[in-house]
Amino acid sequence: MISKRAISFDSKDVRGIFDKISKVKNPIDLSIGEPNFDIPEEIKNEAIHHIRKGFNKYTHSSGLEELREELVKKIKSKNNIKINKNQISLTPGISGGLLVTSLTLFDRDDEVIVLDPYFPTFPELVKLSEAKPVYVSTYPSFLLPLEKIEKAITKKTKAIIINSPNNPSGAVYPEADLRNLVSIAKEHDLIIISDEIYEDYVYEGKHFSVGSIYENTVSLWGFSKTYGMTGWRLGYLTGPEIFMEKVHDLLKYLFFSPPSIPQKAAVKALKMGPPREILPEFKVKRNFVLEKLSKKYKVRGAQGSYYMFFEVPGGNADKYLDQIIKKKLFVFPGKIFSQRNTHIR
Repeated sequence: MISKRAISFDSKDVRGIFDKISKVKNPIDLSIGEPNFDIPEEIKNEAIHHIRKGFNKYTHSSGLEELREELVKKIKSKNNIKINKNQISLTPGISGGLLVTSLTLFDRDDEVIVLDPYFPTFPELVKLSEAKPVYVSTYPSFLLPLEKIEKAITKKTKAIIINSPNNPSGAVYPEADLRNLVSIAKEHDLIIISDEIYEDYVYEGKHFSVGSIYENTVSLWGFSKTYGMTGWRLGYLTGPEIFMEKVHDLLKYLFFSPPSIPQKAAVKALKMGPPREILPEFKVKRNFVLEKLSKKYKVRGAQGSYYMFFEVPGGNADKYLDQIIKKKLFVFPGKIFSQRNTHIR
């Protein structure tokens, strides 16, 4: 009855963790990657205004034209990528963008390099597309292991997926390393898929978009982290024109259209810009946590996003998780994000 594709998906590890925490009263929940601030009032009011105005129907399958025009400006000024509005699609969160990207690019038996640790969606959507994830370890520094990446490339390699600032490690890839990665991609005619959802959370170094120097890049962003719009599910992506033409076609059948009200609110958000107080507040929190954890653990990465990924005593994340759940603290073990289970996020 069930397809082989569906059977290959297994979330028992995540279910097991939530089963454990469900038995704890009033836990301190540090599991889900959700910012702790609300959507700015001006953006909420914009959404309410358009709901009352009756803007509650389908939109263009790739998003509102006025929003795509604002995104052209943002991507040019902030990411240094020059595109036109036809090279942008709005999707239900970055996850929707990653899904359409995978289905558009990958064929059966293609190989896709996934840097370990990784956001769990990356390898699962590769497998959904009947391609094969090839894991390349970034331990212990969590930075780009350029030599390992080059050694992992075969005739079947189609793409490399990167995520900077990174979830779960918090690593921010230096521009020099990204430029070297582009040189490798050019040499082997590979696509780079760049998830940049945490671009506004950089505490050390500077965010750099590889799409600014490599045309064969699919770049993805969203409104969830910068504006607190997690539940509104709105992401966007851009890439080469020939790729985006097929993305537009496929989106008509996958989602028909992105959600209407969040798009109107997103226009307002882009015109306002990111909340100015957010990054300084998160940097204070990051510095505090890093200082405390570094006294007991060796913490690598943590230059950006809002995660830390560190090795636990004894190297058994499940055993360690059982101990800290007793203290009502809830985090995720490394096996959710990695082929190893030595760390926690």
